[in-house]
Amino acid sequence: RSEEVAGEEDDLRGNLCAEASSPAAVQGLRCSTLHTCTPRPTTTTALAATWAGLSINPDPRATTYRVCYHPGGLEDRYNWHLIPGVIAIARSALAFTAVDAGGSSVIGGREAFVLSVRRAVFGSYTDVGDWQVRLVRGHFSCE
Repeated sequence: RSEEVAGEEDDLRGNLCAEASSPAAVQGLRCSTLHTCTPRPTTTTALAATWAGLSINPDPRATTYRVCYHPGGLEDRYNWHLIPGVIAIARSALAFTAVDAGGSSVIGGREAFVLSVRRAVFGSYTDVGDWQVRLVRGHFSCE
């Protein structure tokens, strides 16, 4: 479960992790309750767990995230622990959102959706009326 950093707040007791939900920009993690998130780790060892297939959508603002850990088992929402450190995502000149008719993030399927591409102020100087987009499978490049 990842939490977008809000100011300089540092809550080592885990309240920050217990009260917040993963931001929409974080893809690949879903929490159905305050203490139940999927997917399970892709690989584990005695000392580490690894999750594959996660991503953070670009944003015109620089964004920082923290990682929270829950040992599982006990269904105590305050058993989330803030792991020291941050994931810093540099600002992107361009970012996109894809939402269905109800405004939910598009996960997949055959439903129609709205794709919006936006740029940061002074991120580029091209006429947006001339922009083009293409969708490619995640393992391909647009180049």
